[in-house]
Amino acid sequence: MRRLLFVLAVALLGSGCAQNAMFELQVQLPANPPGETWFAQIQVRDQNGHSFSIPWMGGDVPTVALGSEARWDCISVESLDPTVSLHVRVRFCHSEDCLDLEDGDPPERLYSFEAPFYIGSRTYYRVTVPRIPSCTSSLDCAVGVCIEDRCGCSIDADCGGEFRCEPGFGCVNAIDRCSIEGCIEGPVSATFCSTETGEHFCERNPEILRDETFMCSTP
Repeated sequence: MRRLLFVLAVALLGSGCAQNAMFELQVQLPANPPGETWFAQIQVRDQNGHSFSIPWMGGDVPTVALGSEARWDCISVESLDPTVSLHVRVRFCHSEDCLDLEDGDPPERLYSFEAPFYIGSRTYYRVTVPRIPSCTSSLDCAVGVCIEDRCGCSIDADCGGEFRCEPGFGCVNAIDRCSIEGCIEGPVSATFCSTETGEHFCERNPEILRDETFMCSTP
């Protein structure tokens, strides 16, 4: 497992001593297909100004080589702005730097995270990518349908469940703020917002930290 820091915002909030917010993104990557070489890269961006319709270049964490078994990859995303929502791409490339000609349009899984940051708190989310989203038929796709050797979509019905379709780009797993874990003790909850007020637990109990049940270790 790696533990890398992706700094999303560096501007201070107001005057005085600013606190940061940390979001632990934990991704289970698939095994490498036999006889092939693949690398995975997790890209993280502020939703504002970074749509899935354009490539994102520069400032990304290094790729990780896929192995013979599934493995966890972890990134700590830091922000000083609690209003930020995130777009995330998990890209799969044949080259280590994802810059070869054959990686010009790599297969990828897409995620959006609504407001995962709470100043002074640490939040968590896990995703699992069961296989590289490339295909010869739709049966090869865990999400979406096979379109020109890639798992993609044309309408939301192609994606199913909590996914929405970005036509031409793929199915986006939209994670709402109440699904993002943090600031609660005991067993993992189905929702991390109060059923009475709608507040996230990190708004009510920012001082509570989770125990060592996460794939990313805490500092």
